[in-house]
Amino acid sequence: FKQARDNFSNKRKALALEILRNLSSYYDFPEADKLCILALKSKKKDLILAGLEFQKNYILERKISFGEEIIELLDKIIQQTENRSVAVSALDVQVEAGNISELEALSRMDEWKEKNYYR
Repeated sequence: FKQARDNFSNKRKALALEILRNLSSYYDFPEADKLCILALKSKKKDLILAGLEFQKNYILERKISFGEEIIELLDKIIQQTENRSVAVSALDVQVEAGNISELEALSRMDEWKEKNYYR
């Protein structure tokens, strides 16, 4: 993850996280979860989406529940993002993990639309 800062650095980080996501299906990488949290804290769309996909895959493969830190990060992402695909992906991860129902996700998406589309 520590590469020069150029136009492709965030994409490179997202692709590295995707590789770790694929490998985590077969191997346990405790440090990969920390890298995922860093990606979720980022302001960059590519990194956030890669972190969301990692979490979705990680949770579904291991059939475990999210920790409080991840839930708070996902809620913060939904509240702060102006990107629809990021908001939908964060809600989808929570639904897949069983943290919220589909109805609650639809309600939160309506709130997001009011905040971001109907200004």
